[in-house]
Amino acid sequence: MSIRPLLAALPFALLVQACSGISATSAVPLEDTPWTLVSQDGVAVAPGSRARPAEILLKDKRLGGSGGCNRLMTTYTLDGDKLKFGLLAASRMACATGMKEEAGFVSLLQRVVRWQIEGRHLVLFDGADKAVLRFEVRTGL
Repeated sequence: MSIRPLLAALPFALLVQACSGISATSAVPLEDTPWTLVSQDGVAVAPGSRARPAEILLKDKRLGGSGGCNRLMTTYTLDGDKLKFGLLAASRMACATGMKEEAGFVSLLQRVVRWQIEGRHLVLFDGADKAVLRFEVRTGL
């Protein structure tokens, strides 16, 4: 295989990467980034399974967000890749869809002990080092 076609495609690939706003070396910060839940306990979040998307934002040692129905808030401590949430407070609305999923989401948040950024995804791990929640950077702000 000739290397010439690969070299010819390189400028195009670099242009596409530059236009995407994401580089292989740029890291999305944990804090001050809006995160939308994409999987919970290894299961992809199905569109329409909640009244609205489950989202979190970590800022100034406080978590704010939604479990998909109710607003959530708590404090958190951060030490390197260690992350611990305080007791969660939530509004008390009832929604036609997603209440069971939201309860599971809240339970999993309370078990989080570690975090990791993988590209544009935030992965939260429990004490058994199992990935329990996976988020992606919220778009369309």
